[in-house]
Amino acid sequence: LQEHQQESGGYADNGKKPTQSISAWVTLALAAAGINPQDQIRTVNGVPCGHSAFEFLAGHFAEGFREEIAWPQAGTTAFERELLIVDTAGTDPHDFAGNDLVAEIIARPGADGGLPYVPGGEEQVNDAVFGILALAPVKEAGAEAAVQRATAWLLAQGQDADGGYNWRSTGMSSESDLTGAAIEALVAAGENGTEAEAGALAFLHTAQRP
Repeated sequence: LQEHQQESGGYADNGKKPTQSISAWVTLALAAAGINPQDQIRTVNGVPCGHSAFEFLAGHFAEGFREEIAWPQAGTTAFERELLIVDTAGTDPHDFAGNDLVAEIIARPGADGGLPYVPGGEEQVNDAVFGILALAPVKEAGAEAAVQRATAWLLAQGQDADGGYNWRSTGMSSESDLTGAAIEALVAAGENGTEAEAGALAFLHTAQRP
C-alpha cells in the first residue's frame, strides 16, 4: 500500500489518478497498522518525498463530494469517512479543511434517529453504521447523543429477518459487507453481546461459501 502512495500524498493503482475515497480507505488501513496519517509520506530511497496522506485528504476534501452518487448534494458518508481519518490522526474534528465534521453529521438524523445519505432523505443502514463508527471516539455530548440515536435505530429498524444487514434498510437482501460493518458499529456503541450481534454473526456463518 505504501508503495502506491504518490508525491501528492494520495493513493492510486499504477497509471491512475488518486481519488479522495480510495486514498481515505488506504489511509485507514495503514492507520490500523499503527501509522498516523500525518506521518505517512512517500519515500524514495528512504527519504521522505512529497506530502502526507493527511495533507492530501484535507487538500482534496471537496473532491470527495463529487465522487459520491449524491452529488451535487453532500453525501453524509463523505463527512463520516473523513471523520474516521481525523479520529486516527488525533486532529480537531471540528476543523478539517475548514469543515466541522461532527456538526455536519449530527445535524442530519431523521425523525427516527437514523442517518440519511442526504439531508431529509431516507434513513439508511450504511450511513448509520459509519456515523456510529466515526462519532464514537468523539467524547462530546452532541456526538454521544447522535451515536445513541443511530444505534437505537439500527437495533430497531436496520436488521433483516435473517439477522443480516444491507446498505439501505430492511426489505432488501442482506449483505456480508454491511453485516460485518454493522457488527463493528454495534461494538463501538457498546452493544456487543446483544441478540442483534448474535443474529448478525449467525448470518455471516450462513453466507460463507464452502
